[in-house]
Amino acid sequence: MRPNADCTIYLAGPDNTYTRVEARGVSWEETRGLNISKTGSTDVDSVFVALDIGTPLRPAGPGHDYLVKGICSFDPAAGPIRDLVTSQKVYTITSIAKWDGGSRRMQHWEVYAK
Repeated sequence: MRPNADCTIYLAGPDNTYTRVEARGVSWEETRGLNISKTGSTDVDSVFVALDIGTPLRPAGPGHDYLVKGICSFDPAAGPIRDLVTSQKVYTITSIAKWDGGSRRMQHWEVYAK
């Protein structure tokens, strides 16, 4: 894992509450794309992030979890999460997987978002 960025993850909890998790020194890979069809076009941007296994995450739940590149100071307790989503580039997390086999140096979390 080659660290090239920091990120902030907002994990959905019960009753529409969110937990803010800062992760420094992550491997961030961003892919940009566009699908063009007869009816128009749609963005197919996606992000893959590898984080240290020590980051306090959990597999993606039924709610909407969000990912922001960089350390974001938005406090989910201070206002609705839509304020975050409308104020900057925010990705919706599609999956979070824990890779905990092998040596400690190989263990990591994989986060996919779009």
